[in-house]
Amino acid sequence: MGAGQPVGWAEFGAPGAGPASDDSPSGDSLRAPFLNRPVDQIKARAEWKPGARHIALASAEAFGARWSGTFDRREPSGDWQFALSADRLSAANLDRWLNPAWRQSFLDRMLPFLNSRAQTSAAPENLRAGGRLTLDTFTLEPLVVRHLQGDLKIDGRHIVLADATGQFYGGQVSGLFGADLSASPAYSADLDFAGVDISSLAAATPALDGFTAESAAGQLSLVAHGANRADLLASLTCQGSVRATGAELLSFDLQESLGGQSQDTGATRFPSGSATFTCAQRMIDIQTLSLATSADSSANGSGRIDFSRNLDLRLRMSSALAPGGDAPAASFRITGPLAAPKFALPQPPPRRSR
Repeated sequence: MGAGQPVGWAEFGAPGAGPASDDSPSGDSLRAPFLNRPVDQIKARAEWKPGARHIALASAEAFGARWSGTFDRREPSGDWQFALSADRLSAANLDRWLNPAWRQSFLDRMLPFLNSRAQTSAAPENLRAGGRLTLDTFTLEPLVVRHLQGDLKIDGRHIVLADATGQFYGGQVSGLFGADLSASPAYSADLDFAGVDISSLAAATPALDGFTAESAAGQLSLVAHGANRADLLASLTCQGSVRATGAELLSFDLQESLGGQSQDTGATRFPSGSATFTCAQRMIDIQTLSLATSADSSANGSGRIDFSRNLDLRLRMSSALAPGGDAPAASFRITGPLAAPKFALPQPPPRRSR
């Protein structure tokens, strides 16, 4: 055994006493310079053996969640390996615990030139750990992923959750999520989703008011940076594709509109649809859009949707049964809010006087 290596064990917070309650709190606390709040109600047993460290965490409260699991390290300078689980975790609580901006006082924010303290890092450069993470629920308001699990790797301020899988509104989501926890954090994600019940998703997401679908699948890659929600939305860029079955606009009747009738009532159902898109500067650019209106006809085109859910779609009807070149395809435009779209035929070019 090398000099200075302890052998033995220690218990913290009486780990055999059962979980803490509001009426009878127990357990120790731990403060770290890169966390805005302490880890509370710690109940654990730590064991030191030659060439090995093992911590059995019976329970702890951090990031608004209750945790349990194990930590192991084989070499004194090696990386920690862990298996951790929690009942719930939210992006909002992660921000409150890790974002350095939450550590600033009122005077710091109003009079920053008086602040002589060095900026505190969101995570230490020398922190190295990896293992399995399991969450009953993860919330990114207003979205919720259930039974999320994946391989978490912490390399200083860089965090990656790889091979992640979870249940997402009747379907599945999988992929990779990365974060660089600097003073202005940066985030990225590469996600695949399938079998998502859009009606359930729409019920939880006001942004989808006026639209529903039986199911959807696709891919999404995104990058954003910033220390607050406004900065994240302003910097967000993305690209992806989506395929849907049974899509429906609830306040728009396409056939009535094409026939010159009132468009204030009715709905339009598309048996299937697909789109490819990118986003930047608070705008979703739909590069290709194809909506089947029946077994033998479809509406195809492109357009934009801003982050306030305002539409500007330019589409053209086509039919597999129409003789080629016999009649021009009907072109039209859909504008207005997603909850109440408006139909318009293209304006003819002005006639030139002779």
